[in-house]
Formats: sequence, C-alpha cells, structure tokens
Amino acid sequence: MYLARIVEARAVSASCEAPFERLVELHDELHRFASEPLRDAAIVALERCRKRAHAARKQEHAAAQVELRQEFALAVEAAFDAENPGARGRLVATVKGEVLQLKLREFFAWRPHDCEARVQELCESTQHFRSIALSGPHGRFTCRPPARPEDYLAEQLRLDGLADPWEPTGSGVSATPRTKPPPPPIDQAALARLRREAVGATHGREAAAAALKHVKGTDRVLREQIDELDRVQIERRTAWQEHRERRHRNFGFASLAPLAAGLGMFVFGSVHLAELYAIRHGKQEFASQAEYAAAKQDAARNTAIGHLVALPLLAVGITMFVLGVRKPRASGRISVSGDGLRVRF
Repeated sequence: MYLARIVEARAVSASCEAPFERLVELHDELHRFASEPLRDAAIVALERCRKRAHAARKQEHAAAQVELRQEFALAVEAAFDAENPGARGRLVATVKGEVLQLKLREFFAWRPHDCEARVQELCESTQHFRSIALSGPHGRFTCRPPARPEDYLAEQLRLDGLADPWEPTGSGVSATPRTKPPPPPIDQAALARLRREAVGATHGREAAAAALKHVKGTDRVLREQIDELDRVQIERRTAWQEHRERRHRNFGFASLAPLAAGLGMFVFGSVHLAELYAIRHGKQEFASQAEYAAAKQDAARNTAIGHLVALPLLAVGITMFVLGVRKPRASGRISVSGDGLRVRF
C-alpha cells in the first residue's frame, strides 16, 4: 500500500486534476511515514497540486462568503421585523463589499446605548465583515468584528487541509515499509476514465453551486417584492383610515351651521314670545284696538315661526354633531399593521 500511494501521488501530481480531498488524503497517508527519498519526492510533487487547490478553494470560499454576507443581512432585517412587528421594514441592511450598513428609519424605541449594544452584538456574531455601521435618529454607531473576513478564509482552508505548505516534508512516526516488488503498470485507459469522471464531478459541483446561487438570488428578490407590497398596502389602508376620519370630522364641523341657525331662530321666537306676553298683560299701550290686535297677531306669528323653524334645525345640527363625534371614535377602534386591519370591539 505504501508504494501504491507513492505511485498514485506521482500520477496525480502530473495533472493535478484530482479532487482536493484526495490530495489531502494522499499527503496525510505519506506524511505519517519516516522520511525517505521516494516518499519525500512524492510529497514535494503533491505540493504543486496543493498550491493550485489552495487557490481554487480560496476563491470558492470567498464566493461563498459573499453569499453568507447577504444571508446575514437578510437575517438581521428578519430578526428586527420579528422583534418589532409595528416597525416592519424600517431597518434596512445593505452589504457594500466587506462593510454592513444598517439604516434605521423613524424608529425611536432604541436609545443610543441600545444602538451601540445592538451593533456590538452583531460584530461579535459574525466574521464575514470588516466593519458594521448603524445609522439612525440618534446618530451613527460603528464597530469592527474581532474576527476578520480573511480569518474566516484561513480557517476554512485549514479545515480543508490546504493551509500549510507540504514542503519541507518533515518525517513521520511510522516506519517505512520494506521495499516490495513494484506494482503492475497503471492502466492508462482506466486512469483516463477516472480523470474524466473527476472532471465531470467537479463540473457538476460547480453547476450545483451556480444553481444554488441563482435560487438564493431569486428568493431575495421575491422577499423584497413581498416587503414592497406590504408597505404599499399599509400606506393605502392608512390613507383610507385618515380620509374616513377627516370626512367625519368635517361632518361634525358642518353641524355648526344648522345649530347656529336653530339657536338664532329660537332666540327670535323667544323675543317675540316675550313681546306677546307683554301685549297680553297690558304692559304695552296702543292707540286703538286695531293696533292692539295687529301687534298681538304679529307677535304670535313670529313666535310660532321662530320656534317651529328652530326645532328641526336644532335636531339636524345635534344629529350631525353626534354622528361626527361618534364616527371618529368608532374608526379609532380600527388600526393598521403589517398583517392587515385590526378591529377592537
């Protein structure tokens, strides 16, 4: 098995087309043995493949980190909306390179120390950004995460087994097996088939990663469209409610006209009623019986006209005023939220 691994390492290092997992396995298996020329030469040959795999995996992790930044921003917005359903959509998270910018609009529940604590909490929970900034009504708050984006890439490459150079080779603790007869020649056709399969597997993985990226982008766009529709619906319902309340207030103000007219006619009738009373009880003097009868008739007619006209005007004005006052109170039981209309009984 020892010589077979050396032969495979030489074959793999000729094209460096094997998956990086196999490169790491070959290196680890050979590295545990004591140093000797064949083993050291095979590890040195694998080092060239490690460098290529290191560069490729670093690009893959960097691309994945871009997606992780977007997912983190969406998670921050979702957490804010869940914690503050009445202020849905007022926190907007934007990713600009390695910086996360948070914009808080018209939200005063967080005091300055709350904003500072939220920013520090976000910095301690991520290693994908170089800095995080929160802008809101109380100012701008920034912080730098203790773990930098390059630390995340270095950690992922360490987990892949590609971070540290394989040269110099060093010496393992296991004794080198005795030399055995060389293995039979490698079937070149089988080796070519395995290489094609490895290339196909690599392309399949890249296609799957591209499809996943497209799905995530589509999901993000759909979420943004849903949020926009919710915002428009809330604005429409709020405008409708304000229009309804304003219309009823105007209705209440309009009641002042019939009330004023009714009070005027009531006063008009009361004045003539007092005049009629004075005429009947002889408190006014007239030159003749005809003048007395005419004055009495005019006072009675004006009293009747004033009171009869005042009563319906006052009834209409009071009714309009009561309706104008009660309707806004009734509409005040209706509130608008992100989930629709809420009616309190």
